[in-house]
Amino acid sequence: MGFAYPPAPSLLLIPWPNQIVAAILAVLIGFATVWLLWREFSKVKFPRPVQFLLLVAVMATPATLYLATQSFVDVLALFLSLMAWRYYLGFTKESRTQSVFLAGMIIAAAFFLNFYALVVAVAFALIAPFLVPEGRGWAGIAAAFVLIFPVLVFVGAFMYVCWIFVGDPLAFIKDSNSSLFAYSRLDPSGLAIGWPLSIQNTWQDLIRAPIIFFVALLLLKVAPARVIVLFLPAILIIIFRTFGLVFPSYLAIGIFLVIALAAIPQKTPSKYWPVFVVAAVVQLDVAFTFSYQGELGVLYQALISARSNAADVEEVEVGKYLRDLPRQSVLADDRVAYRVIARAGTAAPVLLPADTKYQFAESNPAGFVKYLLVPSDVFVMFGGRLNKSYAFDPPTGFTLQKLWSQWKIYEFNEQATVSLSP
Repeated sequence: MGFAYPPAPSLLLIPWPNQIVAAILAVLIGFATVWLLWREFSKVKFPRPVQFLLLVAVMATPATLYLATQSFVDVLALFLSLMAWRYYLGFTKESRTQSVFLAGMIIAAAFFLNFYALVVAVAFALIAPFLVPEGRGWAGIAAAFVLIFPVLVFVGAFMYVCWIFVGDPLAFIKDSNSSLFAYSRLDPSGLAIGWPLSIQNTWQDLIRAPIIFFVALLLLKVAPARVIVLFLPAILIIIFRTFGLVFPSYLAIGIFLVIALAAIPQKTPSKYWPVFVVAAVVQLDVAFTFSYQGELGVLYQALISARSNAADVEEVEVGKYLRDLPRQSVLADDRVAYRVIARAGTAAPVLLPADTKYQFAESNPAGFVKYLLVPSDVFVMFGGRLNKSYAFDPPTGFTLQKLWSQWKIYEFNEQATVSLSP
């Protein structure tokens, strides 16, 4: 496993390590999420067609479709978050201590998928004392400790494993190849993007999930205290983004949609169903009329145009080219080139940052590899010399061998090295 963080994705794919299995897992977990939502939401006293319409409005959006087809790790984290949410609501509604313990166990399991699970656990623990009936404040404080305890046990267990096998309990944090570092922008100039931009970006995600505002209005009338919990994910996402942490829009929108539907109280009077028919229609209209950015935008364009994106077609072409090259003959940084390597279907031809020789190869490519894969876009935030300096100017002895709009491949040319020698 290498004790890189998070460990769960690699462990889940050990039996069949390929992208098809990952896609199948994403779809299965997506179905499990829909089933769990329907199981809970079907208890609300709305007509069955209205329940079905609301479920479709939440699940048939670009964000949820992306999660269920492109990122099994994120959709699994969303599934666990939904389970934890349901148990946590069991505590806030009925003060069941066992529910808050189960919520803590599930959040602890989510830690092996997503580092943000720790922050969610702390946030839930901090607001627990304010969600118990008046006069039972000590019960809320006790519940906070009950929730945080399994999380500390899971984190401590992973630290212990790292200490036994690596000699450093914090190895999973210090390892520069860990995907934990993908959460933060490595460019120091981007570490503090400020409250205004974070609030603006999160607000853009919220308005793409308008159903959450309908649910908030309902909760203000029937259960005001739960409005705090409803918007807690948005508050946390604003904090993450303010301090330079990456929280993708598709995951934020997906969380808002799923949490909104799960937050509708089961005892909601049936007279409110016309309001939620309007909510479902508004949600479907917004989902397919608003624009999206990044990978979610690519999927959205593919959905409405029924054509493959040009960048996807190019990635497939680059992947096929890499697939036929000799083993570890290409120097590439999978923090940037992960999509291209996935298109290749194998990482065998590539020397990656996780390999012990990578740092030496980056300093002296000619001594270790025959090819370099670099992005054509020089404004790449992640990676070292390979992605920044070599995108401008190849190292000595390398010449341009293949050029695409997004990628370049340099090949070592011994004659070029000789001609450059004094």
